Amino acid sequence: MADRITKGRGQKSTKKSNSKSKIKGKNSDTKDSYNDRLLGTSKSGSKITKGKGRSSKQKSFSSNGSRKSQSTNEKDSYSVLKISGVDQVIQKNLKGFLIKKTLGKVTIIKFLTGEDGAIVTVLNKSHATKVLELDGTLYFGKNLSITLIENNTAEGSSSSKGKLQELMEKFLLTRISTDSKVLNLQFMNNDPILKEIDAQFIIGSLESKVINAIFAIAARKYPEIETMDLSNNAMTSLSPISSISLHFPKLKNLSLQSNPVANIKELDYLGVAGSTKSLKYLRELQMTDTNIRNSILSNPGGDVMYLREIVTRFPSLEVLDSFVVAADIKANIIAEFERDNPGKIKSLVDTNNSSRSASTLTSWSSLVPISGSFTDSENTKNLVSGFIQGFFQLYDQNRGALGILYSEDSQFSISLNTSQPPSFIQNGLKNPLSMSKHLEHSHNLTKVKDYKRRKNNLFIGPQSIVSKIISLPGTVHILNDTNSFTYDSWGFPLLISGVFVNVIMIIVHGEFQEPDTNSKYSFDRTFMLSEAPQNSQALNSGWPCIIRQDLLSIRFYSGTDSFQIENTNPISQPINDVSNVVPTMGHTPEQMDLINKISAVTGLNQDWSTKCLLETGWDPQKALEAFNILKGSIPPEAFIR
Repeated sequence: MADRITKGRGQKSTKKSNSKSKIKGKNSDTKDSYNDRLLGTSKSGSKITKGKGRSSKQKSFSSNGSRKSQSTNEKDSYSVLKISGVDQVIQKNLKGFLIKKTLGKVTIIKFLTGEDGAIVTVLNKSHATKVLELDGTLYFGKNLSITLIENNTAEGSSSSKGKLQELMEKFLLTRISTDSKVLNLQFMNNDPILKEIDAQFIIGSLESKVINAIFAIAARKYPEIETMDLSNNAMTSLSPISSISLHFPKLKNLSLQSNPVANIKELDYLGVAGSTKSLKYLRELQMTDTNIRNSILSNPGGDVMYLREIVTRFPSLEVLDSFVVAADIKANIIAEFERDNPGKIKSLVDTNNSSRSASTLTSWSSLVPISGSFTDSENTKNLVSGFIQGFFQLYDQNRGALGILYSEDSQFSISLNTSQPPSFIQNGLKNPLSMSKHLEHSHNLTKVKDYKRRKNNLFIGPQSIVSKIISLPGTVHILNDTNSFTYDSWGFPLLISGVFVNVIMIIVHGEFQEPDTNSKYSFDRTFMLSEAPQNSQALNSGWPCIIRQDLLSIRFYSGTDSFQIENTNPISQPINDVSNVVPTMGHTPEQMDLINKISAVTGLNQDWSTKCLLETGWDPQKALEAFNILKGSIPPEAFIR
C-alpha cells in the first residue's frame, strides 16, 4: 500500500505510521472499506482518486481495468502438449525431469497425469518448441512421445472492474480446495488466468494491488480458509501480503517456501493493521529455501537463532519447516524472551490456544491398529526393499564400501535417545546397558547446546561419513526376520539448488546387536535417496540411487511389539458406531486398498480416509501431505476410536 491513502474525491488524504514496527501504510479503517479500496471503489461506488502525495511514477488501473502504461491489445499465449509412452505411476516425476532437461528455460503452467499420457501446458510456443526437442528422450528406460495439441491466446487485459473481479474469482476457483479450507497460491506470476489481468508481477512488486484484491475476494467468498500456500512467488519482501492477517486472522498453516525474502524483519509485516498482534492461531510455517532461513542458518549457532526469531513472532507455532517444535524448547525460548521483554509475548499468544493438554492413555485398545510397512507405490517398494537389504548388509560387513552411495553434499548424524523405555519404567527396571560410548557422537539438538560440538558431529560428504561410521562399534542387523524391523517410504520431487530432483524418503525402525559387548539396541534410521547420476560409481555398481541424508537415532532396546501387525476385529467396534463404516459400492478393489492404507497410516476412519483421497484425486502421496497439513484441524470423530 502507498504511504498516503485517499478516501475519495473532496476528502483529505491521511498518513499513518507505526513507530514500533516501522511498517508504512497500515490504517485502522474497517475491513469492508479496506476491501473496497483494493478493488478501486468506495462503498458508494465512486472511483478512488490519487492523493497529492502519490508519486507520478506509480502505476494505476485505468477505467477499463488495465494498467495505463500497458497496451490493452497485448496477447499472452500458451501451448498445450501431450506426452505419452510412460506409465502413469511415474508421470508425477516427469515435470521435474522436463525442467531439468530444458535447463530451467521452460515455464510449466499446468501438469496433469492420465492413463493416456501427461498433458503439459507451457508458457508459450517458444517454450513448447524446447519441450518438443525432447521427443524420443529416454525416461526410466522408455522413449517419450511428445506432440503439440494446441496453441492458445488469451486477452491480455480486462475491460472493466467487473471483468477484473470475474477473473480473480475464476482464478480462486482453480486454487481453492473442495472443502474451501486450503488456498493454493503458488507460482501466481505464471498463472494463465492472472495473466489476463495484464499485470507483470502479481505479487513480487511492492506496488502490486492484485494480491490484496485476491485476499479480499478470497476472504469474502471462502471465510473457512485455514491453510495458504504462497511458495514460489519470487517475493523479496512480505510487504505485498501485509494484509494477510486482516483478511485471515485465524490462519493456521502458511507456506512461504522458495521465496528470496532476505530480512527476518519482513515477518513483522504479517500483523493486523494498527495492532501488535500477529497471526496468533498459526500452527505451521514453511520457510524452507528462503534467503531468511539460509542466511541465518549459515551463521554459528544459526539454528538456535532461527528458531528463536520465528517462535517469538509466532508463539502458537507447533511445526516449523516440517519439523515439530519441541514443547520444552519453545517454552524456554518464550520464557527467555519474556524475561528480556516483560509482557510483550503475552500479547501475542491467544490464551485459549496457547497450549494443548496431553490426553492420558487409559487402554492400548484406544490406539490405532498397527499395520505393516507402508510404501506409496510398487516401484518404490521394490527399490526400497532392495536398498535396505544391500545397505545394512554392507553396514554390518564392509562399511568402507558404502562410500560410493553417499553424494558429495550428503549429511550423516547420530542422535541418542537416552530415555528409559516405557516397559522398563512400568516394571520398575533399570536398563543395564550404557550409551556412554555413543555420547561423544550425538547430534541431538535438544541435548547438545555447544555449537562447536554440534558442528563436529554433523558429517558432510562421503569421506567424512565413511570415516565416522567405520569408527562406530560393529553391528549385526537381522534382516531376514521381518518381525524385527519395519519401514515407511514415499517419493516426491524436491527442489535442490534450483532443480527439481526425484527423492525417496525411508524411515526404518528395528534393532541391532553389537557382538563385541553382546548389547542389543533399538534404532530408527531416516534416509533421503535420489537417482544415481549417469556414469557414477553407484550406478555402475548396480545401485540405482544415492544417499543425500542419513540420520541414525539409537535408543535402549524396547522390543518389537510396537510394530507387530495386528488383526483388527470389526466386532470389537461398538454396534451403534457407524462413523467408521463407508459403503464399498462404487469403489474398485484398488481404491478400497488405498482407503485402508490411508486409514492405517493416519488413523482416520474409512469415511474420512475416503474424503481425503477423493479431494486429492486418489493420489496417496497428496492425501498424506494434505493430512499432515490439516491434521491439527481435523475433528476427533474423524479418527478411529
